[in-house]
Amino acid sequence: MAEKKDYSPTYADELAISKHFVQVLEQRLAGRDSERRTNVNPLDWCHLGVIGPAKQQHGPVELDSATLEAEVAPEGSSEAKAEDAATNDGSTKAAPPAGSSAPASADAPEPEDPKAAEKADDRESTRRPPSAIGFEALVHPGPDGSFMLTVDAQFCIFTKHLPDHAEQTSVLDAGASVGAPLAEVVQRWPLEVRGIELKISAGGCTANDDGVIQQLLDETLEQAFARSDAERLLPGTRPKVSEADIKTPEAFKAFLTSRLHGFNVEKWQLNASLEVRAIPRPDGKVRIGCYFKNETPETPPLTKGKGLKDAFLVISDVRIDATVGGELHPIEILPVPQDYQYDRRVWAVGHNTSVVTDPERRVIRTRALAVFEQTRIMTRDVVPAKFAALASSPFETLQAVYDAMGEYEQDWQKRVLDDNSLSLDAAAMAECRRDHAGFKDEIRRFACGIAALRCDERLLRAFQAANRVFGKLASGYDAWRLFQLVYIVTQLPALAVRENYVRGEFPAGTKREWKDALDWGDVLWFRTGGGKTEAYLGLACCAMLYDRLRNKRFGMTAWLRFPLRMLSIQQLQRAMRVIWETEEERKRILGEEASQSAPLRLGYFVGSTTTPNGLSVEYLSNLTEESLERVRAVPDCPACGGRGTVKSHADIAGIKFRHICSTCKAELPLDVSDDEVYRHLPALVVGTIDKMATVGQQPKFGLLWGGAKWKCPDHGYGFGDWCTAFGCKVDKKLRRTVKPYDPSPALHIQDELHLLQEELGAFSGHYETLIRYCEETVGGLPSKVIAATATIEGFENQVRHLYGVKDARRFPGRGYDRMKSFYAVPDEDSEGRPKTARIFVAFKSPSLSPADASAFCSEILHAEIGRLFANPHFALAILKDAKTADDVEALLRHYSTTLNYVGSLAKGSRVRQALDEVASKVRPGARDLNVEYHSSRSSSAEVAEVVHKVESPPAWSDESFLDALVATSMISHGVDLERVNLMTMDGVPEETAEYIQASSRSGRRHVGLVVVVLSGFSLRANSIYHRFIEYHQHLDRMVSPVPVNRFAKYAAGRTLPGIALGLVYGVHTAQSGSSKLNNRTEVVDLLDRLGPDFLAELKAAYSLGDGVYDERLEKSLADVLAEQLGRVELSIRNSTEKKVKDAVRPVPMTSLRDVEAGVPFWPDHCDSRLLTFVQKSKD
Repeated sequence: MAEKKDYSPTYADELAISKHFVQVLEQRLAGRDSERRTNVNPLDWCHLGVIGPAKQQHGPVELDSATLEAEVAPEGSSEAKAEDAATNDGSTKAAPPAGSSAPASADAPEPEDPKAAEKADDRESTRRPPSAIGFEALVHPGPDGSFMLTVDAQFCIFTKHLPDHAEQTSVLDAGASVGAPLAEVVQRWPLEVRGIELKISAGGCTANDDGVIQQLLDETLEQAFARSDAERLLPGTRPKVSEADIKTPEAFKAFLTSRLHGFNVEKWQLNASLEVRAIPRPDGKVRIGCYFKNETPETPPLTKGKGLKDAFLVISDVRIDATVGGELHPIEILPVPQDYQYDRRVWAVGHNTSVVTDPERRVIRTRALAVFEQTRIMTRDVVPAKFAALASSPFETLQAVYDAMGEYEQDWQKRVLDDNSLSLDAAAMAECRRDHAGFKDEIRRFACGIAALRCDERLLRAFQAANRVFGKLASGYDAWRLFQLVYIVTQLPALAVRENYVRGEFPAGTKREWKDALDWGDVLWFRTGGGKTEAYLGLACCAMLYDRLRNKRFGMTAWLRFPLRMLSIQQLQRAMRVIWETEEERKRILGEEASQSAPLRLGYFVGSTTTPNGLSVEYLSNLTEESLERVRAVPDCPACGGRGTVKSHADIAGIKFRHICSTCKAELPLDVSDDEVYRHLPALVVGTIDKMATVGQQPKFGLLWGGAKWKCPDHGYGFGDWCTAFGCKVDKKLRRTVKPYDPSPALHIQDELHLLQEELGAFSGHYETLIRYCEETVGGLPSKVIAATATIEGFENQVRHLYGVKDARRFPGRGYDRMKSFYAVPDEDSEGRPKTARIFVAFKSPSLSPADASAFCSEILHAEIGRLFANPHFALAILKDAKTADDVEALLRHYSTTLNYVGSLAKGSRVRQALDEVASKVRPGARDLNVEYHSSRSSSAEVAEVVHKVESPPAWSDESFLDALVATSMISHGVDLERVNLMTMDGVPEETAEYIQASSRSGRRHVGLVVVVLSGFSLRANSIYHRFIEYHQHLDRMVSPVPVNRFAKYAAGRTLPGIALGLVYGVHTAQSGSSKLNNRTEVVDLLDRLGPDFLAELKAAYSLGDGVYDERLEKSLADVLAEQLGRVELSIRNSTEKKVKDAVRPVPMTSLRDVEAGVPFWPDHCDSRLLTFVQKSKD
């Protein structure tokens, strides 16, 4: 008997289960899963393809490129914001739904308190579904100037009925009390009309279905009203049903007969038609608009119960399939030369729906549930970049990669440029040549990296050692992705230049030079989940080992910064694994000399809300177990792999934290407080961008780039008279004098670059150039600026404004094919078809708010998840490779926790409440749903805990299993959760970059599903809906350039106090090695000595005078600096404060998000004494 192989979820099964979830969503959202329901509003039953009674006639959309572009206002523009602000947010009130219907609608401005949202005004008169659904297209008619259009239409209507005994009883089962009113039953009537043939003339005409649809409606309504259970026109309230009335079916029938005899049937009329409008164009083509129209007049405005009456005048689940007899002609999106890689053709545009065409461009189908399958991109393996080969004989692999890059470039040159195989026009060809030149420069830089390895044997050893490190870290793979290897090698010259190696040779006889390596800002761009983090951590690993080999025995090598605190939590765990293995490698390659340099450590450099700034014996002595849990930044052990086994302990003697694995007893080389970072100077520091503002608050900040003068045997590095550990009693004579070597960090790495925009970008830009100036002045060389992002547009301007560098470039550059490049190609299945990374689906609900609709979709998904767990044979029927119930469970492990992305705190509360309300109803007989909500208000420990819950879950049946995670945008960057593959979004974020980042949380390793609820009355959302496929095909081109302006009028006034103090602490304190400049009087003396030179330093700190920016802008900013510095100096000279940081006015920024300057206030005498005491205690 053959041994059973362990099942691992296959791509085929992942795609099958994801498409199954799409089908389930469509069935439930369209209401096709049942024929009759009790006490439900039709608008809460069906959410797809709903058209309401007519209020005014609709007009066709003009199908030309100008309209196509104009319908979407630019992101962030006043027009776009006005559109969304002007959307109607009313709701249609409905009777309480029973059973499986959607929650009753209640859309309104959403305060954080969900109860407040429930009290919002009813605006049903302003919120109504559209009255027509269809599409528009351009057609090239036949030789006779006409063509045929054959249309099939499917739709449904709803009628009211009396309940039978079982239906009335179900109301009691659902929680109604005995004596409840007679239930109202709603019946769904699915209808279909096939083969409507319409002849369209090129001369222009309006054609319709000649009453075919109306006839079907009349017949169906007549049939419904003729039934014995047709609803009656009842005066007043509905009769109540007693316990005796419902005791038996016969008793209930008698009750209906006695109470309803003599009342007329409630009737209404529905009017609808199919209409095609044809408008000729001068070029001989015909623009057609095909519409399914609800022509039923709406109920008069003052009619009692208007909302519920109108709800039964809707026609729902409308679908149109149209076969075009002529030739469809594409509408071209506005041609832009840079878009030569993109297919700009749009074959049809939806009207209140999305639309698809068949591959032959003959059939146009409307899809109320829009669907787009995004292709998964994988690395090319043209040259395997094996860790083992690069660790043993790297030049063989590097030569092979270099040769392959040359072959790719030559093919590009001959086939694409010389032969014009892409049929590009002159403007597009110029862009293609520019991209080709960019790739040639990548080859040159790669060659410079190889030449640098040949120049410096220490750099070669470090590179080989880094490959050994990542060979140990790798799990399930044994090689770099091609772009990772090329990226790391292209950055090696920036390391070699620190040892004055600025030129070399590769290939033999070809001279290379890289003396300007530190003048460039390099942006690493790759798709989300593509491996950017591993690429820059690999470079940092090489740099740390190189530092130790070139006699930099202590100090920071790389500073990795994130715009958000949440970004750094999961990355910190990755960084710790790298540090652990890199330290092991350091000891191996240095041998006996390893003891002469400091061990490699990891620093966590964030705000005091996450980890403490200062430590003292008293503070550590009073810590509770709960307090220690909050500083447990790395829960998993890098030594033994234990999950959640690392515990934090207070070391009173060392005045520090110790992080020890409870399983293997290994101690992690981790510093989580500011004090520890200053004292230990970890080789790799991970933190938030906001921490840069501390340079204007903390004299010890200069230690990071060379201020260390001695080392305390117990507490680490310091300067001045006092040990940086508060309360240190070690004799000063025991301190060892140290002399930093190239003390500035070699690398500044900024992740999620696109988040540094507007005020945050301007402020961080000022502090970035300050730190760059401090490093160069104190340490001799600035750091290499590296940034990473998955959404890139206008990066050149952003990098120059942020870092003051002369030039910026991206890696990798664009290829000539949007989906293919030297580094990556579409992944393919066993049959050579492109693999799907994630499936996007979207719809507009006519009655639910986006938040409620998002929660409802999660409810549908969880109901189906429970059904498949309970009945795995249902799943086996649709899967291709899974064979057993255990296989199904293994697959569902990746599809059993949903993520609800919300656009605001209020909506998060709304979704959380909605899911909590149905927690016990979603899966009758099974455990309740477990839901957690996380936002920027969640602590680091809470975020780390939820990551652990998601990635290391118990069995699905366990009461502690996390079913649904509700999260704001804090989840959309840097959080990599393999098990999160079912996601809902309560709208398309205003910025396409945020949409890309957020949606990429799903489907990072397995096929993902992203359900997007579109706002019903946003012009931008409508445009996305109408062109859903084209929008997602061009998603990266829809990203807006990042707005950053370091010359913003008030930015310098806000940052100058901190920048000025940053110069005092970061340059003069660091150079002098004295802490005296913390005293106000000493700073006054410094200012007197420097005179106008301090203003010159200030201008240099703002990167003025380097030829990077326009002279007029620089002069304007220089004038502002001179004026503001005068005010700051005056506040220092006139103050009576002892410490200079307390004297400066305006108060220096404590965070880069301090947009507004603080308002000064003066406490009374008693409060003043108390505040003084508290301040002294903190100091």
